[in-house]
Amino acid sequence: MDMNAFFGGFAATLISYLVWVMNVVPARKPSTLDVIFDRGLIGMYHDWCKSFSTYPRTYDFIHVAAIESLIKDPISGESRYADSFYDDVRSY
Repeated sequence: MDMNAFFGGFAATLISYLVWVMNVVPARKPSTLDVIFDRGLIGMYHDWCKSFSTYPRTYDFIHVAAIESLIKDPISGESRYADSFYDDVRSY
């Protein structure tokens, strides 16, 4: 799963192997899903506000470039998950 696919470069790199990559284009990024389809790859748009339609832990490898864009609030710049992560760590 490439969680910030843009043009599907990660999947294109692996095309000679017997694997498939789910390209995910964030809904707030430029519309590049047509480029991914033109390359013969699979993909979808997702806004990360709702749960993903397939369970991400079923993927063998998750590739994320610029993960900060997925976990930081675009307006305040604060982490969306810092408090819940801290609570989880404290419980151990």
